[in-house]
Amino acid sequence: ITSKLSSFFSQTLFICTFREGNTRTTAIFTIQYLRSLGYEVNNEMFAKHSWYFRNALVRANYRNINKDIEYSPIYLVRFFRNLLLGESWVLKNRYLHIDPTDEWKVQPRLAIPQVPHTPHQKVDRKGGQKTEKVGRKGGQKTKESILSLIASDPFVTTNEMSKRLKINRSAISKHIKKLKEDHIIERIGPDKGGKWLIKK
Repeated sequence: ITSKLSSFFSQTLFICTFREGNTRTTAIFTIQYLRSLGYEVNNEMFAKHSWYFRNALVRANYRNINKDIEYSPIYLVRFFRNLLLGESWVLKNRYLHIDPTDEWKVQPRLAIPQVPHTPHQKVDRKGGQKTEKVGRKGGQKTKESILSLIASDPFVTTNEMSKRLKINRSAISKHIKKLKEDHIIERIGPDKGGKWLIKK
């Protein structure tokens, strides 16, 4: 529901053609629309996180193929998960950067443990990304970490998984393939712009 609402509200930004106040207008429309659906919402979160809300709308609508930048609706989804589901994602603009620092790559959620750097990893001889040790136990931990990432961010890419887990992309792709074959996860939509669904 939050994904569909985020998609709908992000597109309403195009309708507002004022010189100033487009974000405020979108926020007011959003509140009125949610109230019409039966949600008890007010302007408090929109006012407190106005900058985040505005930039989340932009990230949901911004795409630059030449720079390999795709639409990123996940930030808007997290805003609405806080608003409607009472979750506690930390809504700070640092997490919306297209090229974030290592410290800002993962947007935290309060009281929810973050995906750890699993102990079955080691640095390769070239000093690059960590590679996975061979073994059933290590492979299972990586799959669990991938599922944890997908659960917290259905729009996460394999490249982002590689960076967050510090495992090379080819190893991530192999695990993704196996999870698909086992009917544990499913890809909805295209490789770029789509999202993951955990089936079981």
